[in-house]
Amino acid sequence: MKHIKKYLKALLEAIQKNQQQRADHWMLSNMSDRELRDVGISRGEINSIIYSSKEREKQEYRQYMQEMYRTRITHSSV
Repeated sequence: MKHIKKYLKALLEAIQKNQQQRADHWMLSNMSDRELRDVGISRGEINSIIYSSKEREKQEYRQYMQEMYRTRITHSSV
C-alpha cells in the first residue's frame, strides 16, 4: 500500500509540473516581443527556459509573467 501511495504522489506531482510548464509556455508565447524584451528573453528562448531545470529562474519569470498578465486584464477591462 505504501508503494501505491508513493507512486500516486509522484504521478500527481508530474501532472502538476507538466500543467505548470504548459501554462508558462502559453503565457510567454502570448507576450509581445516588447514584453519579452522587458523580461530579458527572446521568443526563441521560450522552450529552453520552460523546460530547463533551473527552478529559481523559472520562478522569477513566472512571477513577472503573472504580473504582466494581471496588468493586461486590468487594462483591457477598463
